[in-house]
Amino acid sequence: MSIPVLLHDDSLILRSQKRNIFLKDDWRKKLLKSDKISHYWNQKTGESLKIKFGEAPPQDYFACHSRFIFLDKEQDVSLWAEGSFIDVRLNNLWSDLQMRFKLCLKALLQAGANGILGYKADPPGIKTLSGLRPVDQKERVKHFLNALEKVWKVSSYEHNLIITDYKIGLTLLKELKSYDKANNQYPGTVYLGGFEKTRGNKPLKIMIYDCSQIHNLKAIKIEIVFRKDFLKRNNLRTAKQFLKQPDIQQMIEIALIREWKKIFKKAPKAKELLQEKIGNVDLLDFLIDRKNTLTELIKHYGNTKSYFLKIQASLKKTIKQ
Repeated sequence: MSIPVLLHDDSLILRSQKRNIFLKDDWRKKLLKSDKISHYWNQKTGESLKIKFGEAPPQDYFACHSRFIFLDKEQDVSLWAEGSFIDVRLNNLWSDLQMRFKLCLKALLQAGANGILGYKADPPGIKTLSGLRPVDQKERVKHFLNALEKVWKVSSYEHNLIITDYKIGLTLLKELKSYDKANNQYPGTVYLGGFEKTRGNKPLKIMIYDCSQIHNLKAIKIEIVFRKDFLKRNNLRTAKQFLKQPDIQQMIEIALIREWKKIFKKAPKAKELLQEKIGNVDLLDFLIDRKNTLTELIKHYGNTKSYFLKIQASLKKTIKQ
């Protein structure tokens, strides 16, 4: 089976402040401790602070690690607790054709089922004239739908292009190497923006990397992360706005085209090779056309899972050769 030279993928992070959501009493016990330090805490004063990358914390400050739980390990959906906020991370969505909003709701419901998120009527139940009755699924859905509108916001959205022609992808990486903001600290990865550890007001993170070193796929990924500042400026922070991947791509197409144009201006050879692969249509027009997204391509093959597994197997097979 021949696979498209370019595939689409996306990821999304939902965020809420802990004070705005109802966390079960023993929610921390459900989460695992990660290696990542979210902040430092002074037990005597109760003060917490963040330390710039590479700096040592003041005396009497202890490291507080992020905690996490997989809500769906197979689909790479997880919940993270860091400092004053909770993140729900939906990663590697390329094989899922559902609306991202529905996936957000599903993740919150799963966090409720796992004993992490709740609301004040649950448990033990709702008082009625005949006593207590348990909270039913419709009420849970209604609660979390309301929460998605009011207290959970999209913190970042990641749009990815996957170049399945490995030779062309490596050509792209080679041409971009001299522009790496990370000064070639990471083999097989080039940062064109947003690399700085103190992210501040950087609205975008742009990186290109070799998937064989991370995802065991012989392909190159162009990753553009739209952070909170960009989403806020463009009024794109509500989960209900994030429908299917091609719809989201249309919402942010001006920014995508602008960044792709910058990337391929720095890599004329890779652009020429990709142009030869796709034919007479302009490369940027091809990239932004929804009919060329993986979601639309899969629709023509009926069995979504089967088609995706064939693509994945084809990319993994090339690694062994």
